[in-house]
Amino acid sequence: AKVSESKKVIGLLFLENSTRTITSFELACHDLGYIPLRFDPETSSLKKGETILDTLFTMKSMGVSAFVIRHGSDFSLKSLSKDISV
Repeated sequence: AKVSESKKVIGLLFLENSTRTITSFELACHDLGYIPLRFDPETSSLKKGETILDTLFTMKSMGVSAFVIRHGSDFSLKSLSKDISV
């Protein structure tokens, strides 16, 4: 399914747990008129080998226009930003 073009969706990919941070981002999305789409890594295809970039491409094809990513280890968002434009 794809989101209506009149709606703006932000993908929230929190690969490191943080209740306070993710809920504050969800509230901010609502305040700004965006729909937050929470990504749960524990029930995702990451568990069977899909890459984060694969996940971003899938979510982008569904209409996600921006991403907020939180990752707990050495992880380069710069490398992702070269491969996907949102």
